Amino acid sequence: MRKNQTVIHYPGTAEHSGYTVRIYESTVDFTHRDFFQHKHSDFEFSYIVSGRGLYALRDGACAIAAGDVFLFGANQVHCITDAAEDEPMVLFNVQFESRLIWSPLSNMLNEQYLQLFNGKCERLDPAAPSTPRIAEKMRRIMAENAEQKVGYQLMIKAYLYEIIGELVRGCGVYLPDATDGARRESLLCMDRAMTYINEHLDAPMTLEEIAGHAGFTRTYFSAVFTELNGLTTWDYITIRRIERSCELLKTTNLSIIEVAQGCGYTNLSNFNRMFLRIVGTSPSKYRRSHASIKS
Repeated sequence: MRKNQTVIHYPGTAEHSGYTVRIYESTVDFTHRDFFQHKHSDFEFSYIVSGRGLYALRDGACAIAAGDVFLFGANQVHCITDAAEDEPMVLFNVQFESRLIWSPLSNMLNEQYLQLFNGKCERLDPAAPSTPRIAEKMRRIMAENAEQKVGYQLMIKAYLYEIIGELVRGCGVYLPDATDGARRESLLCMDRAMTYINEHLDAPMTLEEIAGHAGFTRTYFSAVFTELNGLTTWDYITIRRIERSCELLKTTNLSIIEVAQGCGYTNLSNFNRMFLRIVGTSPSKYRRSHASIKS
């Protein structure tokens, strides 16, 4: 599979790092591959631009065709295993941090909207009136990303909010538009702790240390973190570290040991085991399959 990637960072403050949206346009260059445990810490919308095939999801294989839209919560396993040979399969994926929804810095949504994503791994109903509208907004994000005119980052964020709005209308659930002052302060504390995590992926961390940056007990922090992000603190840290290692493997000539150490792993066997669990292959095979390593 060949991918073009765009990373957009929406800035926060000195204590809060903001959040990131990652956009991928991918061309499938296989007809069949074995299933592997692909998952990530972000939420994701996946739009099938062209082609036909099979998506392996949590509850079994799902046939896919051009125009389909998929929604994936954090830590949800999904993998395209088959693509028809008669036409190219092109995918357009938008991944975004849960903080786009629950962080008080976004000033648009709140944690109530997480119920639209947490635990979800599904194709949106093609017969639902909102699905073609969501597909159209994905095409608009695709166009904005391709052209990258002035303000394209703002337009992409606006279309993401419109898609979430369509999901709200489609599910028919009332979601409050306000967070009380005490809860807002608690969310800001959580946001600060997540900023600390993301800035220290290359160093050892303890749960007590992370919780301390939010001013919470370890138990309370763990419960709130999972509620807000759809995965445990350690699952989040592991996935983020492996994502970082993938970038280093693709873009540098660092040895695998150096990559592991740069992503917080002091034990190479632990790094290899976690990499295989998240990516589905070994670090050395992953590096060989990508041709963008700097000379």
